[in-house]
Formats: sequence, C-alpha cells, structure tokens
Amino acid sequence: MLLHLIEVNQEPAEIEKNIKLIRKELGAFDKSLLKREEILVFTKVDLLTEAALKRKQEALKKRKLKGFFISSKTRAGLDKLLDELAKRAPTWREEKV
Repeated sequence: MLLHLIEVNQEPAEIEKNIKLIRKELGAFDKSLLKREEILVFTKVDLLTEAALKRKQEALKKRKLKGFFISSKTRAGLDKLLDELAKRAPTWREEKV
C-alpha cells in the first residue's frame, strides 16, 4: 500500500498534476509499484477556512481525486485515516508485488 501525502493548499489542477508526476516517477523506478493500492492523503487542512476546504474537496471530487483530509498540526482527520489504515493492515502482508 502506498500513501501519497499532498499539500491541499495548491490549486486542484496542480494537485492532479503532482499526483500524475508521482505515479510516473514510481513507474519509472519500478512498474510493480503501480499495482499497489494507494491512498491519497491531503495535508495541511488547517491552512484553509472551513468553506475553502469544502470547495477544495468538491473540486478534487470532480477530478475523481478522493482521499483523506488531515492536519498534522491540529490532528483533524487523523482518526479517520488511522481507522482506515487499521482496517486495511491485515492485507498489507498479503500484498504481492
């Protein structure tokens, strides 16, 4: 499993471009990495107002970029992410690349 940590305080088009670049670089390094499950984690939500965050979430959803929105500073969203990781943890060892 791969976690992609992406700063949410960028424009949606820039976020999408960076995700594609990360995937391209992973594939260039080792194509088998592209077969792994990935989770997008949008960070630094504390830098946005609640309204701006909602707009960003909607804009990313329209681009089919779904993930978890967290703040390391305030711990917002971390419990939800950690719960999801705990659910998926048993399958990590089964993941073959």
